[in-house]
Amino acid sequence: MLKEKIEETVQSSGVTLDDGLNSDMCTIVNDTTINHPPDSFAGLFWNQQKESMQKNPKQMRWHPMMIKWCMHLKMLSPACYNSLRSSGVLKLPSERTLRDYTNIIKASTVNICFFQKLFIHISLQARSGLQRDVDEQLLKEADIDSTCDHKKFVALLFDEVKIKEDLVYNKYTGEMIGFINVTDINEYLLAYERSCSDPEQPCKPKLATHMLVFMVRGICSSLKFPYAQFPVSSASGDILHPIVWECVEHLEMIGLKVLSFVCDGASCNRKFYKMHEIGNGVNYKVKNVYAEEDRPIFLISDIPHLMKTARNSWANSYAHSNSKQLWVSYNFTAHHKATSCRVPPYNFKSHTTTTCDYLQEQY
Repeated sequence: MLKEKIEETVQSSGVTLDDGLNSDMCTIVNDTTINHPPDSFAGLFWNQQKESMQKNPKQMRWHPMMIKWCMHLKMLSPACYNSLRSSGVLKLPSERTLRDYTNIIKASTVNICFFQKLFIHISLQARSGLQRDVDEQLLKEADIDSTCDHKKFVALLFDEVKIKEDLVYNKYTGEMIGFINVTDINEYLLAYERSCSDPEQPCKPKLATHMLVFMVRGICSSLKFPYAQFPVSSASGDILHPIVWECVEHLEMIGLKVLSFVCDGASCNRKFYKMHEIGNGVNYKVKNVYAEEDRPIFLISDIPHLMKTARNSWANSYAHSNSKQLWVSYNFTAHHKATSCRVPPYNFKSHTTTTCDYLQEQY
């Protein structure tokens, strides 16, 4: 039907080209085919644009490479992607199409028994971080059954990422995603705390402003796997403690061996490390209660973050209220040079040899 309408439109409103213009159009099309071979991304992009011009948007089947490129472009700038798509200059997949590829793990609905004395059965959305589908995917990525024992050692990295406040409707569960959802018990405790602080104010769910992200990184392997994420407004050490150890429990159960925690120097992370202190000594490791053997977990701070903190401390020394005084002045005295020979500064080998010869003569 569409083909017939296009043919009717061409017959009624089409313009007949003369021989010269027809030759120019054929040359342009042939040059495009030569300059953009079919096995290149430019050729693929050109073919996808021509195909999308001739099809209904709902009938268009996009190439996987085109989907990946559009996802990369949208992550760089969502506003730029929406502007290009709405302008009509380029035919690009819709946000709904890209969301189907980004949301691989679908949330499900589970029935749990909360407060066993009351026998209340509550239907809750599956926890946003720890899911069985993610564990199965991690098993495939790590290939635990056939890998060596030393390649099972991993580090658990966690950090907060700033996100845009918004709500998304989940068509699989009928829930609105975007509210704070740390863990089941922590969520109830936070709601109870808000109700006690202001009984007259109705307890409304808050929108998440940050995403607490956990990542598994292989120590002796190339494993890099984003493991869990929790929408939060502001994390604290009390919230981190059960979540981190629950991640350790899941990783140990599937066969991985957690050897270290790695995070930056945020206040919540420092509080989490202090919660494991024993005595007055420096605490750099903690017992792994989920490990079969006697294997500790080392507490490591992110090295780039420590260097950045040291740089900022030096830069702010003697600034503001003079709370940090890190610069120390020294009086340097001039000493005679070891040799009277003039040595080029770029010839380090000659410089070293001349200095050593002079020291041997003197001593």
